[in-house]
Amino acid sequence: MEEQEKNSISRLNEFKDFFTQKRIIIIIVSIFCIWLIFFDQNSMLHRYEAKKEQKKLLETKKELQEKIKETNEELKSLDNDEYIERVAREKHWMKKSNEDIYIITE
Repeated sequence: MEEQEKNSISRLNEFKDFFTQKRIIIIIVSIFCIWLIFFDQNSMLHRYEAKKEQKKLLETKKELQEKIKETNEELKSLDNDEYIERVAREKHWMKKSNEDIYIITE
């Protein structure tokens, strides 16, 4: 009987040791994961912010490319005398010597 108690106590101690080791491993892995998510240089938070900034920069890039296209088209049209005359009349209120300008406001 005494030997059986020793065996059961021994098994119980082995069982406790196993779960103690398992807890320690779980704690270490948890700390490691928390470190990676929040505190590391390449943490998930930094990656999220970088992705957000990248998306914003790509949108800005598209807008600027559109503006470049519009500016290039306007630059090409500056070779046309009719276009220059129209812009001068509409934006700068210029007129020919025999014309009168009437401003109509809405």
